[in-house]
Amino acid sequence: MSRRASPPVHFASPAQLRRSCTCAFTHRKENIVTTYRELQAQIERLQAQAESVRLEEKRAAVSRIREEIARYDLTPRDLFGDRPRRPRRSPRRGVVQPKYRDPQTGATWSGRGREPLWITGRSREQFLIGPSS
Repeated sequence: MSRRASPPVHFASPAQLRRSCTCAFTHRKENIVTTYRELQAQIERLQAQAESVRLEEKRAAVSRIREEIARYDLTPRDLFGDRPRRPRRSPRRGVVQPKYRDPQTGATWSGRGREPLWITGRSREQFLIGPSS
């Protein structure tokens, strides 16, 4: 396989770069600002024109869609299907009655969740709340 020789790369000399750059930047500041302002005005005109065209296309699309709906006697259900139903919420549990009471402080615990310090390491039976209390 023979390798093709790549074409030589020519770099501009510093003097050539200075000449080309000074030509590009010899405009007066006012001209650059005027050009920038003109470009901004042109952008605004084009954006307004684009919005106008978009609205016209939208009106035409709505018109075509309405014609098709009338032609085929379509309903919203035909187009979009059934409405998605909200998932049913599980019924909330009521407040759980306390099963245990600390005789010293009167603090109560339902028996659910983390054990309170006053019952930890002791028999729960001694803290049970009886049916009469």
